[in-house]
Amino acid sequence: MAGLAAALRRAGKGPWVLKAQVLAGGRGKAGGVQVVLSPAQAREKARAMLGMRLATRQTHGQALVIREILVDRAVSILREMYVSIAMDRGLGVPVLIASAQGGVDIEELARTRPDAILREPIDPVRGLEPYQARRLCFALGLGAEKLSEFVRVARALAGIYLELDASLVEVNPLVLARAGGAVRKRGAASEALLALDGKIIIDDNALFRHPELSSRPDLEASALEVQAKKVGISYIGLDGNIGCLVNGAGLAMATMDTVKL
Repeated sequence: MAGLAAALRRAGKGPWVLKAQVLAGGRGKAGGVQVVLSPAQAREKARAMLGMRLATRQTHGQALVIREILVDRAVSILREMYVSIAMDRGLGVPVLIASAQGGVDIEELARTRPDAILREPIDPVRGLEPYQARRLCFALGLGAEKLSEFVRVARALAGIYLELDASLVEVNPLVLARAGGAVRKRGAASEALLALDGKIIIDDNALFRHPELSSRPDLEASALEVQAKKVGISYIGLDGNIGCLVNGAGLAMATMDTVKL
């Protein structure tokens, strides 16, 4: 708790948002995102969150312990959008995925309203072309006044994806908010695009090209996973009491299916 006051000062004038730093989405509905109006309230909420066991739809019944909290300044939101880049296995190229409806339950939206999901394939050599980003900007209903800003954001995300050998780069939500403060009324000149939450997943097979990333501690790894990583073994802990030692991921899945059958 000693660093909370300094974090609040760095974030700027309140209100603030406290976000649990665990490797799962859906934290807001589970109590992992809290808006606070004063330093005293921030201390109270932070004490309650640290050490809390957080379970969301993405943790599949497993509770994750909150050991770290991100402190940032709160903004009033005019619009929430979704933007991500992932690999399309059918096309064999990365695809920029966007939706005018961001925030929570994006997976449910993709299931119930697939027409609301926009896609642009990305050439892995040239990256995202400016015309593709412009097309998405207008499809999202942002208009000409946000064109250059959105193009910068979209192309930067594509650059991150390709540079880091990522399997996912996600901003959810990408919001339209008043630049530099709370939003009170709509006005194009004072609005800015802000990435309020982001996620990056790196392809483990490419980590040898990114030692600065592979050396980062994995705070949620089990003791066995940490030990396996030290000796260069890919270990995935599951339930049950049967171990499977194989020399490839495909063989591992086939062996496990055979054992289960």
